[in-house]
Amino acid sequence: MNLIRLQTVDSTNEYLKKGAFPDGTVVFSDEQTAGKGSNGRSFLSPSGGIYFSILFSEPKREVLPYITPVAAVAVRRALASVFNARPEIKWVNDLYLSGKKICGILCENVSSGVIIGIGVNVSRPKEGFPPELRDIAGYVSEKSPTEEEKLTFVQTVSETFFSLLSLPHSVLAKEYRSHSFVIGKKAVLTRGDETFCGVVKDIDEEFRLILTTEKGDETFFSGTLRLI
Repeated sequence: MNLIRLQTVDSTNEYLKKGAFPDGTVVFSDEQTAGKGSNGRSFLSPSGGIYFSILFSEPKREVLPYITPVAAVAVRRALASVFNARPEIKWVNDLYLSGKKICGILCENVSSGVIIGIGVNVSRPKEGFPPELRDIAGYVSEKSPTEEEKLTFVQTVSETFFSLLSLPHSVLAKEYRSHSFVIGKKAVLTRGDETFCGVVKDIDEEFRLILTTEKGDETFFSGTLRLI
C-alpha cells in the first residue's frame, strides 16, 4: 500500500485528484479543512477523526455499482476489528452507532479510476460538534486513537476493501443487509426532484433498496434516504 500521511489537508479526495498516483494509493489525514460530502454538501472533518481516500485505478465495469456498499462493509469490519465497535449501515453510504452517524463515504469517478473517500468520527472532537450536529453526529470511542490504531484501521479498510471485491456480490449483499438498520422502517427517499414515501422492504443482491409505496414495490439503486 502506498500511504501518504498528512496532518491536515483541504480534502483527501482532492489531494488524489491533483497528482499521478499508483493504484491503491491511500491519502490519510487527521483533519480536513474542506471535506466533501454527498450531493455537493460539505463534510465536517475536525480533529478526532480519521479521514482518508483510496485510489482504485481502472476498476472493472461490473464492480462499479458495488464500490460504495463494499466500502461500507470494509469500514464496518475494520471498526469491529480495531476499535471493537459494532456500527450499523444506513443505505447506501453511512454508518451509525447508537443512532448517530459516525462515518460517511463518498466515491467519485475520475479519469484515473475511482476515489473512495472515507471519514470516521473516532473520538469526540476537542471543540465538540457544532449545535446543528450534536443530535446527529456520534463517535466511536471516548479515548483518542493512537497513531498505531489509526494506521492499522486505514490499512485494514484498504486491504479489506480490495479483498472483498473478489467475492460474489450476492455474498457481500447478504453481509451488508444483515447489518442494515433501515429494513422495515418508514422512510422518505429523495432522488433528484422526486420524492418517494413508504416502508423499506429489503435490500436486494444488487444492493438496491426496495421501498414499498402506495404504488407497490419500487426499486432504487441510488438516492438519499431519510427515516421518519
